[in-house]
Amino acid sequence: MADIAVNKQVLSEGAGEDYERPPVHDQVTIVMSCTTANDDEKDVALRYAKGDLSTSAASLDPLKRVERAGEIKTIGNDFFKQGNMEAALTCYSDCLTLLAEDFRFAPEIKAQSRALKIPICLNIAACQLRQRKFRDVVGICTELLQQDATLVKAYFRRAKAHQALGDFDDALQDYEAALHNSDESSEGLRASFVSAIERVKQAKADQDKQDKKVYERMFKETK
Repeated sequence: MADIAVNKQVLSEGAGEDYERPPVHDQVTIVMSCTTANDDEKDVALRYAKGDLSTSAASLDPLKRVERAGEIKTIGNDFFKQGNMEAALTCYSDCLTLLAEDFRFAPEIKAQSRALKIPICLNIAACQLRQRKFRDVVGICTELLQQDATLVKAYFRRAKAHQALGDFDDALQDYEAALHNSDESSEGLRASFVSAIERVKQAKADQDKQDKKVYERMFKETK
């Protein structure tokens, strides 16, 4: 699988121009926000908040980078559940920094790294949907799908972004791709895709009617 290289600018748009760690990383706040029940994970969250948990790739061996990225991803997921998209994005950005040079890793560690990058990038897209950064969602999901054309969540999140942008044809194509690539045993998920397809078709029909009325008025005014 080819490398997934997420543009730093894509991440920065949701959290400040230079994407520095925001001040939300107060040690009490982060631990109280952490929903993990495991004491070891809470200890990781506390050390991350205090800045004691290194995210410098240069200071860690490849296996430790992957392990550290997994720990920080968990913290990011907890922030996401709490509705703190800015803090979640910061965590996911730190994860990608740790995994940025995985082409240098041994094959088995490289495989672990690249398997971890996919959900991290999908989580970034989920944050950006919440922030209404729809074009960024399209960008990151397109990049993921160039690496793996079977990623259902990437099609689904890009479809939602296209729908929000009013790009109904693209949204339909992505919802249909999500349906096509989804597990046939996932009846509830597939039903939700079918419902989304019907909603987009209706929205497109309504938009076409509205456009027709606008064009008719324009032609009447020019006579």
